[in-house]
Amino acid sequence: MALTKIEYGALASSQVMNNNFDYLDGRITTVSQNMSSATSGIYSNIASINALITATSDKLRPIGQPIIRLSDTLFEDEIRLEGDAVSRVTYSALFEIYGVTYGAGDGINTFNLPDFRNRVLWGSGEFGYLDAELPNIKGSIDALCTYKNTDNWTGAFKSTSSFTWRKAGVDQTLYDSDMTFDASESSEIYKDEGTVRPPAIQVRVVTRFR
Repeated sequence: MALTKIEYGALASSQVMNNNFDYLDGRITTVSQNMSSATSGIYSNIASINALITATSDKLRPIGQPIIRLSDTLFEDEIRLEGDAVSRVTYSALFEIYGVTYGAGDGINTFNLPDFRNRVLWGSGEFGYLDAELPNIKGSIDALCTYKNTDNWTGAFKSTSSFTWRKAGVDQTLYDSDMTFDASESSEIYKDEGTVRPPAIQVRVVTRFR
């Protein structure tokens, strides 16, 4: 079927007009089908690109894994790991990973995110927090003799025992005290099995939640 040309001012039969309309309708249908096919291909390509982006994001930024930032940048799919109590429903992917290891929130609707503030990463076979510690320092001095009796022991120094004696014919009394040194007496941060925390740089830590 082809389009029949009608001269200007001429009268065309209904059959000619119908043929022309059918021809135009067919062409429009063909163009529409071609456009639909092309659009479908474009949508398919976009879907493939989005899937690739998602897969790449999952590899580079796994949900629940800490991401170190030296800025306040926070993407729409991220949340800061600073100990906040958040919804167990809204952040269900994180709740599945963290559980209540870092705090149970209200015990029903919320849970606590890990709090990386003022903490360093520590390799371990378990998860959770570790308190700050330093190795303890201890020592002692036996038989410290003075001419003055005093209980003014301060800080890490401590008297464990004392006794006095007076030499015959001498007007002075000697005081003997055993003295110990224990750093934990001056601060709880000193512990027998403690470890020195190294110098650190401050960062903000975030993670993906979806």
